[in-house]
Amino acid sequence: MRILNLRHTSGAGSVLARFDIEVSSEITLLDWYLKRTGRGELRVFPPSPRHGQPSARLSPKLMAEISALVISSTEGDARYDVLHAA
Repeated sequence: MRILNLRHTSGAGSVLARFDIEVSSEITLLDWYLKRTGRGELRVFPPSPRHGQPSARLSPKLMAEISALVISSTEGDARYDVLHAA
């Protein structure tokens, strides 16, 4: 699994970055986002549901793995210093 197309989102409220996730060579999840929650935690979220229904469900364990991967992908990049300051 790897993060693709990581995009910093300055001035977008609590959304800090958008990204794609290559789960395998056959599966890429598009336009996910990393945001800081009201409790100050960094969490990843899938894109907004279409027609009110989610397009996929992922286990909490996989969501935690994706969060760790995207956060580590921002390390050393000054555009994401806000992530590592809290």
